[in-house]
Amino acid sequence: MEDEDMPRLVAGGRIKALFSEEGELICLELDGKRYEGVGDSAPIPLSQLKNLKLGEIPEDVFIEPVKSIEGNVVYGLELGELFSYTTRFSRNLAEVEVFSWTAEWDDVVGPRAYLRALTSIVKELEKAGLVESHYVEKEEKWFTLTFLLKVPEGLTVPRAVKLIKKIAQEVEAEVEYRATRLALKELRKRMRMMGKPEETFSTRFKKIYADVNG
Repeated sequence: MEDEDMPRLVAGGRIKALFSEEGELICLELDGKRYEGVGDSAPIPLSQLKNLKLGEIPEDVFIEPVKSIEGNVVYGLELGELFSYTTRFSRNLAEVEVFSWTAEWDDVVGPRAYLRALTSIVKELEKAGLVESHYVEKEEKWFTLTFLLKVPEGLTVPRAVKLIKKIAQEVEAEVEYRATRLALKELRKRMRMMGKPEETFSTRFKKIYADVNG
């Protein structure tokens, strides 16, 4: 009987992957070259994945295409402009993590509207069967939204990355549109609640002095 507490080796074709007792990926070997695991996936420079098809990735193994790796520093791919993306590919699935550091948000439309817009889009895609599942994590200074997407296993990794980039661009355009509408709707509601002052601000300001002197 196999000991479930022992490290597990998964191998198939050009790939070998070693998992820890806790299920984390220790390392992955592609064409004889070793890459260190991070969590449940292995970051690998996209340049090393040119001819690898998703269908060649063994079950339960996830690969994260990145721009480059220098020492212990991993430089991610730039897939969008509004958000940062981390994409992990398995045999026929993409796990896309959308991240935003809201502490330095400087857009006239706030991050809350953007997150609401992004969530509504992904829920819509999930309802249509285009996205498998999603979940959101948020703190005071950041938020992430992660979703699973079916990807044809006949695609090479670079082509799969291009697919995700096109999706990211379309999603971001729709997010900007919906977030702006949400913000305008909220502002109109607030303006109606505030009402329009009968006097100008200058007149009201002068009355403050008049009341003090009066």
